[in-house]
Amino acid sequence: MQAFIFMTSLLAFYLKGKIEVTQQAVKIREPNTILKFIPLGATNETIAIGHIASCDSSFSLNFKVFLAGLICCFIGFGVITIGTVAAVIIGLIIFLLGVGNIINSFETVIQICKTSSDVRYIKALIFDKKTILAACDAINKAVLDRTDDTNTRLSSEKLAEANSANTDRIVDALKK
Repeated sequence: MQAFIFMTSLLAFYLKGKIEVTQQAVKIREPNTILKFIPLGATNETIAIGHIASCDSSFSLNFKVFLAGLICCFIGFGVITIGTVAAVIIGLIIFLLGVGNIINSFETVIQICKTSSDVRYIKALIFDKKTILAACDAINKAVLDRTDDTNTRLSSEKLAEANSANTDRIVDALKK
């Protein structure tokens, strides 16, 4: 079993997602949040390897979140320039939320395509790109191993090779 742990949000760095890949199934656990930083349970899903057609990964920019982050940064910077202590504190908080949104807008996404044509998306921060790509590779390897195990032609060829080797041994033993 391989386990891959990743961050789903910069603001909720303490909440981690997890992908476990076994020969039988892929188990996914993602935290649920309100406003990307208030925890609210988790989503757990188990997908049998036989029900997965493929796993793809991509890197994308969520433009709406990026734009909202830029707007928050400009508003926060504008509030900071007012000059009062309260305005500086509030402006700094708004500015930091904007920076967090800008960083969260760069996402590494895994697409797990199921045989039923459903697609499961798993999003992670750019900082965990290597982890997500390794998880995608592990899922693809498990799917390909399962396909090889259920390939009757390949199994028949392996069985024929084993039988041929056993026949040769019996013939050699009889000759002696």
